[in-house]
Amino acid sequence: MRYDAALARPADHLPVSIHINYHPEKEQRMRSVVAYYFEGQRDALDGWNGGEGQNTSSCAGKVGYLP
Repeated sequence: MRYDAALARPADHLPVSIHINYHPEKEQRMRSVVAYYFEGQRDALDGWNGGEGQNTSSCAGKVGYLP
């Protein structure tokens, strides 16, 4: 949602449910989601990619990655 202009701004669209069940670092990711939508920290999600874990620009060290 954060990449969709119609849904990204909490003032225009506030999710009522968020599913983070299958991501690693669940608690840290959820804290970032709360900071983004409820505390107004617009860069809170920048450290996360849309899939596996933190945005490191590499798959090394991520679940399911075989070098």
